Amino acid sequence: MSTPRAPRPRNSAVAKAANAGNGSKNVWVIVAIVAVVAFAAVIAVALSQESGGNSDETADVEVAGEGLPLQQVAPEGAIGATAPELSGTGLDGEPISIENDGRPKLIGFFAHWCPHCQAEVPVIVDWLDAGGKPDDVDFYGVSTSVDRTRPNYPPSNWFEDEGWSSPTLIDSSASAAHMAFGAGNFPYWVVVDADGKVVNATSGELGADALTALAEQARGGGGAAPDPGADTDSSPAPDADTDTDGDAEPDAE
Repeated sequence: MSTPRAPRPRNSAVAKAANAGNGSKNVWVIVAIVAVVAFAAVIAVALSQESGGNSDETADVEVAGEGLPLQQVAPEGAIGATAPELSGTGLDGEPISIENDGRPKLIGFFAHWCPHCQAEVPVIVDWLDAGGKPDDVDFYGVSTSVDRTRPNYPPSNWFEDEGWSSPTLIDSSASAAHMAFGAGNFPYWVVVDADGKVVNATSGELGADALTALAEQARGGGGAAPDPGADTDSSPAPDADTDTDGDAEPDAE
């Protein structure tokens, strides 16, 4: 009776080749995964750029009250109306509100790409530093109409470079604050008295003297303030269009 033959040991060279083949497959799997992740990241960046906004430069805004008539439709329609109230995030990342709190206020809306805003902001900084604003009048800025594809982006760097320290609301990607206040051309100014009523809404580069006049107007005083609806040395606001029937419709986002 013959003894069963023991299985022949596997050739070591063959085993090494098999292991090497498995290792190569693992490497290619890892390379494929990395490639997919990198491609997804590129697509995400491209989509964010196409959106024209940036999450760090826009933020949600809550609007309370009825919005003002659009400037393109009724330039003087806001006068005497109660100003809407805004709450959201400031340039400093802290919560900020612009409310009808019994204090007169001057509110400026600025777009980073607007050359007239770029010219006016340093004038405002100098005016404030020189004490041009009365102590009983509040001054607020709104950074709005943000578009990463347009010049002077991001607005936060622009304001910082200009030495801007005024409380400033970051508008939403849909420019909700600007729309609520009538969507005037840039720079856009709204003057609100102590009762929360709009006493002026105007656009353009003003200069120090006109800023002082608007502040006095907020207090209920006189002065050579720009006329309501005046629009000189300004950049068109892209946030609202007017159709042939005269109805204002916001641009599609």
